[in-house]
This record gives sequence, structure tokens and C-alpha cells, in this order.
Amino acid sequence: MRDSKDDESRVKKKLIEFKIDEETAEKMIRDYGNNVLKLIEDKPYVLCHYITEFELIKEIIKKNKGCKGKEESSRKIVAAAIIHILETMTALEGHTFIYRDELVYKAMEYVEEFNQELMHSVLEHLELREEIVIDEDAEKRECVYPANFYKAEVHVANIVRYLMRKHKADNKALEKVKEFLVNYKCVDITLKEGQQEAVKVALLSPISIISGGAGSGKTTVIKAIFDGFRYLGQTNIKLVSFTGKAAERASAITGMEATTIHRLLGLSEEGRKKVDSIKSDVIIVDEVGMLGLELFNMLLQSVNENKNLKIVLVGDENQLPSIAPGNVLKDLIKSGVIPVVHLTEIVRQDKDSLIISNANKVLRGIRLDGSKAGLRLKKGEFEFIEVDSERIKDNVINVMDKLLDKEGSIYDIQVMSPIKGRNNGVEELNREIAERFNYFQEREVYKFGVLDPVIVIRNNYKKKVFNGQRGIVIRVERNIIRTEAVTVDFDRREVTFKNNELDDIEIAYATSVHKMQGSEAKTVIIVVDKEQSRILTRELIYVAITRGVQRVIVVGDKATFNEVIKKAGKERYSMLSEKLVKGNKVIRIEPA
Repeated sequence: MRDSKDDESRVKKKLIEFKIDEETAEKMIRDYGNNVLKLIEDKPYVLCHYITEFELIKEIIKKNKGCKGKEESSRKIVAAAIIHILETMTALEGHTFIYRDELVYKAMEYVEEFNQELMHSVLEHLELREEIVIDEDAEKRECVYPANFYKAEVHVANIVRYLMRKHKADNKALEKVKEFLVNYKCVDITLKEGQQEAVKVALLSPISIISGGAGSGKTTVIKAIFDGFRYLGQTNIKLVSFTGKAAERASAITGMEATTIHRLLGLSEEGRKKVDSIKSDVIIVDEVGMLGLELFNMLLQSVNENKNLKIVLVGDENQLPSIAPGNVLKDLIKSGVIPVVHLTEIVRQDKDSLIISNANKVLRGIRLDGSKAGLRLKKGEFEFIEVDSERIKDNVINVMDKLLDKEGSIYDIQVMSPIKGRNNGVEELNREIAERFNYFQEREVYKFGVLDPVIVIRNNYKKKVFNGQRGIVIRVERNIIRTEAVTVDFDRREVTFKNNELDDIEIAYATSVHKMQGSEAKTVIIVVDKEQSRILTRELIYVAITRGVQRVIVVGDKATFNEVIKKAGKERYSMLSEKLVKGNKVIRIEPA
């Protein structure tokens, strides 16, 4: 035991000598054991999974005793560059692969003595080692995948096609579903024609998709689908969502028990990759657009062995893509392999609601230009306050002041910004708003104050609080130098966060648009700063607008707002839809 500890200390010391920070060194030792130094000699590109600075990786490779001469050092640097580019592009842009010509162009920026022959040789080597997979798209362009994403696309395509082939609805089942829909009109919910079609397709298909925008009645349809499956004799039905907030909301509206996908699969915060096998007759997945490719693959793998399983996928294809790589919902719809019902009729709000009308116009690229066909403004419903970047924060606070003067509640107002840091980002807005509406002298030290709204940013299953959940601080315990504990009221349920658990919550007067997906507020205030135009997209504006139930107020630059509406989000590189339609290149894939 002592020798093992000594070895670990020696390995850690060596990693730190490579200028790897202590936390990263410890993580590498946990993942690879004391053989990590040998692994770095043989496969230095593994460093790319832990270190974002490529210059440091190059420096480590050049110091590596395992490199016998300049030629081998160059090969290992090129290999590391390839993996580094793939890691970066998938993490930052959500792609599942990168085109080979684009990869070559980017690699030239990383490697001094670059040549095509060396690149070709290293790509072959990495493919033989099953680090990457090279495939072709419909135009015969070569696509370079990290192996895990290629395998995930193949697995998803295989399982979906298997489910679609496995069983078909018979006439008896069709008659039973028609009987249910006729009787369902007699209860307190009357389904619109499109909603009835969605329920019928979901009850009869092995896997189905229901897509609809804000206010289209997706949650009502989920409730009806649940009741329909019960009517057909199915009792083991699971309702899941990506965020805890979305699961909580779906549960409250439908009366069904709902949970997060991570909890259903038994995934831990430490990133456990092996999932539990799930026994179920029906899986209903809400907010499916938030799921990345790998998580969706894990879900399908976990339920694949269930006989006569039915999967219902519910989401809005126009919302923001998942934070994790992949384009799952859009790819599934694009493939045409799965039956899809689009809910187009608005049922949640007045059909003449400017919020929904303007949101739909945004999706079509229609701007705020004063014309009858353009976005419309109306005081108290949809407003635009045009100011420059320097005056955005002051105007946001002025708007909140006026709203609160009319006896409104600060908890009914949600400010949104597309970015976390920098000018007019979430962190700065939270500081300014807290300073104005809930001031106390030592906030910089203690961070949280009584009556602050907060949002959960990390699932905590022991406390039964989940990512996206919102609450109000009701008690703060402090010592002379820091906050020790914060008690939060989550809809009349008190939860206390202590010490390191305080990292699981954030102040939420303002939040990001991404974090508001699956949530809504009576009044939303949307920040549009021309300095943030690079990351603003039409989809982001659409999502921000549709978070508002009664009132939307946009504060910022109108020219930027209009320019962004013309700009659709960049399409992610993914070939899941092609694999669903055409089948897969044959490779050996071990069971997940």
C-alpha cells in the first residue's frame, strides 16, 4: 500500500513537472492509474482530453523520452493536433465530426512542419487504433469522427430502425385507440384535431415524435398519451426530461411522476458511462431537443431489451440545440424514418397573442421594421427599449422598478442574457439587480441574501433538487469570512445547502437563455447587446421570447436584433439522419 502511494506521488510529481496543474494530474491518475506516464509516451494525444492549451501539449511531447527523433515527435504532435481539433470542435460547436479538408486546414495552424503525406499517415494510424472513424457523406466528402460519436450514431440508427421494424399496429389496436379518443372528449380536456392525431400516432407507433412550439399544447398531449396507454393496459410508463425543472413542470401539469434522464439511467455526477437497464412498456421523453447524441444513445441502450416497447419523443425543433454534441431531434425528423406530428395550433395563450405571433415571425426571419408584416409592438405585451450597450443595465433596472411600482413581484420577472460573463452578461446583471433590489453591505463576501431568487445548476438526488429548479432564499448562515449555509424554499419545500453544496445554486435575477429552456415567467426582459452579436442567433431570440407568458420587453440595440433575426444558427455536422435512412458502414462495435 505504501509503495503504491509512493508511486502515485512520484507520478504526480512528474506530471506537475510537465506544467500540468495538480487537479488535472490527480484526475489523470484516477483515470489511468500510475501507468499514465507510459501512456503519455505511447499516446500523448490523450493529453487533449484534459488540457486545452495545445502549446503545452506540444511542449510535453517534445520533452517526452518516448519520442525517438524529430520525425516521431512530429507524428505525435500531428496526432495530438487532430484529437485536439476534434475535441474542440465537438465541445464548442456541437459537431459529431469534422470534414477532412477543414481538419487539414486547421491542423496546419498547429503544426510547423506540416505535410499532406504525414497527415494521411497519422489519420490512418489513429483509425487503426480506433481513436477516430473516417466516413463519407452523400457528396463523398470525408468526415472524421471521434470514435465515440461515430459509434453513438450507429447505435442510435440501429436501435431506431429495429424498433420501427419490430412490431406494427393491428386493426384491433387502432379501434381501441379510436375508442379512447372518442371517450376522452368527455373529460375535462378537449383535444384539438392536431393533438388527437399526435395521441393516435404515439399510441400506435413503436417510436414517434411530437414537435410543437411554445403554447402548442405539448404537455396536454403528454397527459393524454399517458391516459391512452393506461386505457390500452400499459402500466409501466416512464416520463423523463433533460432538466429537473422540466420534469417537475411536466409532473405538475400531467399528474404523472417524472424524473430526469440522468436519474433514470443511474448516471452519477462523476460521469459514469455504464447505464442501468430500464424495464418499461413506454418511455415518454419531454424536451428531447436538449438531449445530446451520447445521452440519447445511452437512453436507447438502456431500454432496448424491452418487448413491445414504445418511445414517445416530445420537443420543439426550433429551440436551441443541445449543449452536448449532436443534433438528435432535427436529425430524427429529417430522416423521415419515424412518424412525426407537428402541433401548429396555439392553445396555451390567446391566438392573437403578440408573444406567439412575433416568435413565429422571428422563426421566418421577419424583422422589427415598422411594417404591418413585421414584428409588432404593443405596450404591456411586447415592447422594445432601444439603448446602447452602456445604458442596458440601467434600463433593465428602470424597467424592473416600474413593474414593481405596479405591485408586481420580482419573482414574476426574469431577465435573460445570452452570455454569462463580460459586460451585460448574467453575472454582471445579477450583481446590479441584487444591489438595487436586495442590497446588503457585504454581498461581495457572502454572495447570497435572504429573498434572493436562485436556480439549481447541478442535480442533487439526495436533496431531491434538480438542474433548472428555482427557489427563494429564506435563511443564510454566515461566519466572519464566508457563508456556511443557505436554505432555499422550493415551492414550500425547504432545502439547505452547506459549504461545497453552495456551488450547486446561483443567484437568478438574471439567467442565460439556455437555462430558461423548459421554464417560463410572466414577464421576461431580454438583453440584446451589439457586443454579443457573434453568439446571438434567430433560435436564441425565439427561445427567449417564448419564455414570456404575459409580457416580453427587449432592451438593447434594434439593428443588432434585426440582423440576428436574419441569421439562422449554424447547422451542426452530423450524419445520424443519413445513417437512419441508408444504413451504416460495417465496423465492430462492442456493446455499450
